[in-house]
Amino acid sequence: MATYRRERGADKPHKLCRWGSVPHPAIGGYLVSIDCKPKVDGQESGANPEASKGVIIMECLSNNQTDFLEQLINKEVKNTTEILKSLTTQEMEVAIMEYVGIRRNLVVPNVSWGMLDYEADIVIVTKHGYATEVEIKISKSDLRADFKKRIQHDSNLFKYLYYAVPEDMKDFALEIIPQRAGLFTVRRNRITHYDSREIVVREIRKPQENKDCVQWGDKERLKLAELGCMRLLGLKRKLLGEKKQS
Repeated sequence: MATYRRERGADKPHKLCRWGSVPHPAIGGYLVSIDCKPKVDGQESGANPEASKGVIIMECLSNNQTDFLEQLINKEVKNTTEILKSLTTQEMEVAIMEYVGIRRNLVVPNVSWGMLDYEADIVIVTKHGYATEVEIKISKSDLRADFKKRIQHDSNLFKYLYYAVPEDMKDFALEIIPQRAGLFTVRRNRITHYDSREIVVREIRKPQENKDCVQWGDKERLKLAELGCMRLLGLKRKLLGEKKQS
């Protein structure tokens, strides 16, 4: 059952608009707190709110506020449902590319042809000519399988190596990835007035420097930029194909 209750005692406007509360003036000076505890087959689960069974209990200051509170409830339940969805590789890829800064670095996804003996999920080259590789893994089995490959992520083209995993895989990743590798975690975010990010990236561990790495010259940077343009062309073709099919 999802229970929605109101509480007295706050005469000042609520400064933070976050999960469980709304600005007091919006509902006549009362704080509405939302405690969503869904039930699946009669058991509380804390999982998908859409699976909730039972009656919603609402205390309203007046009848004309019922619609307003229902809108708030529906919005919060929808927001929670979105947060519970698993992250895709593409979502993590975009979030990390934005996090590392495509305006100040050369950042290209899915790099292999003509440069590496394996595919690097994301390659980042700084203005000083040093490169970082980011390897994205969305599941424990995916991460385990990476260390069974014949070719590992040890190219001297890269000064640093990061792994990126969903936030709930943090502890597992820290146990299994090499000590020389850094770690990013990625999670969905509850959007508020103060934080509009849909997905949040955090650096959990910094990588160790590869002392044998080489500095990229103009030739290598140009090659990487060419690969990025090829990726862009492929994406445009894919979008056009999907548009024709729809």
